[in-house]
Amino acid sequence: LIQEAFDYLLDDSLKEYMTDNVVQMRRIVNTITITIRLLASNVPRDEVCPKKVVDWVLLANQWPCRLSWVLQCMEDEEQRSTLGCCQGSPLPLDMFLWEVYEKYMEELDMLKGQMEKLLELDRDPELFHNFLCGRFRVKEAIFYLPY
Repeated sequence: LIQEAFDYLLDDSLKEYMTDNVVQMRRIVNTITITIRLLASNVPRDEVCPKKVVDWVLLANQWPCRLSWVLQCMEDEEQRSTLGCCQGSPLPLDMFLWEVYEKYMEELDMLKGQMEKLLELDRDPELFHNFLCGRFRVKEAIFYLPY
């Protein structure tokens, strides 16, 4: 599984999303290895998709602020629906994470001044869109979040 993940990491389709920073590359490689080992020991082997692990690790490493924002929005929706305080209902499990991001983009734009230093941790926002669009759904984020 780990070798399959590394083969995918070297694929040309991911080249534009990879960093040139050697320290970050090592972090990505080490995180992929650990994540696959954790998944393999906690879920059935056929549920471990090395390509998805690579994508998740890249997403978390290259856009930590924006990914955290999306995950926070998911959690907020879940809490609202649990409390029944609003019209909110949990986000559909098959909703793409990009759709979640778009839904709350205005709120993020209003907070950009306060979050400037955090957003500097992220790579290019357009690359974020290209990478995230059609790649992960809410249910997959819930699956990978603990790892």
